[in-house]
Amino acid sequence: MIDLSEQKAFDSCRVNVFYKFVAEYRFFMKWQQDVQQVRIRIEEDPSGQFVFSQSHYIQTPLHRTPVVVPRAHDASAEGALQRATETIVPYFEEAVARGFAPSRGWFVLNEAY
Repeated sequence: MIDLSEQKAFDSCRVNVFYKFVAEYRFFMKWQQDVQQVRIRIEEDPSGQFVFSQSHYIQTPLHRTPVVVPRAHDASAEGALQRATETIVPYFEEAVARGFAPSRGWFVLNEAY
């Protein structure tokens, strides 16, 4: 939780919003002889809500554009982590289940990560 002294450090009319780093996770999507690493960062905002960002988005042959979820707040870091994995894993599994061969090309780098 962000404490009062941390909030005070950002107490300036020029600071619009700030986030505190909570954790970073790496997971690996594996298929045949290939693997793709994805990183997820969890941060806390001053209200005690948690947000995530991810190193890659997914764009399977079933999607015209990468799956990008609007920045949403969760009540817990665990909830934010769960939401983050749900932005990639189910889409990957659905495409594979429909007969598409997985590819590193499905993973689109998040330039803002």
